[in-house]
Amino acid sequence: AQCMNGSAMKHHEQKTTALHKSGRSFNVEMCLSLNNSFAGSEEPVYFAHFKDLSAFEDHETELEHKDNLCQAMCNASFDPMFSIDQTGTILVVNDAACAMFGYKREEFINNNISMICNEKDSQSHDKYMERYLRTGKRRVIGIKRPLVARRKDGSEFHIELGVSEVNLPDGKKVFCGYVRDRTQERLDKQMIRRRDAVIKDEFFTPKKEDVRGAMKRNLERATQ
Repeated sequence: AQCMNGSAMKHHEQKTTALHKSGRSFNVEMCLSLNNSFAGSEEPVYFAHFKDLSAFEDHETELEHKDNLCQAMCNASFDPMFSIDQTGTILVVNDAACAMFGYKREEFINNNISMICNEKDSQSHDKYMERYLRTGKRRVIGIKRPLVARRKDGSEFHIELGVSEVNLPDGKKVFCGYVRDRTQERLDKQMIRRRDAVIKDEFFTPKKEDVRGAMKRNLERATQ
């Protein structure tokens, strides 16, 4: 920078703590400018400029508090949940999701949600997203559907996925996905089918001995 007479000024900026007359300390950004030839003075002159950072820091604290509150509310959910942006990038994930899929939170954040999809859906996920944003036709949003998911160790399992859409003030969208493990449900259904099959075979399917006995009795009646 230059002063009015064209001489060069050197700048130095740093954050420091200032003291109010009341004794209260607060953080400021201090800028020192050196002018080697200030008009009316033969000695170098320093200019000091201060910017109170209190409002900025209060705003940052408020945002951090809201982020922590949001994360705590997500973690309170028993069901795994994810929040992703329009590109499929994971923005928020709760503890239940980390436990279900075997990843740490930092491994999820800023990575694509396709990391928990099986091979088939992983290749198609971004296309599904792009098609919805382009056409507005809902095939997944607002409904629940069965899928096959993949854990960090590569093992696959059946889930039910529900997706909801959130419209932000800036016109962008985020999507919240809620996951339910269907493994036990499928095992229970298999057990019920097997039990029903056993009951049907035991009580409603004629035994070979009964069939032969009935045929013998019918033959004896016919020859009398």
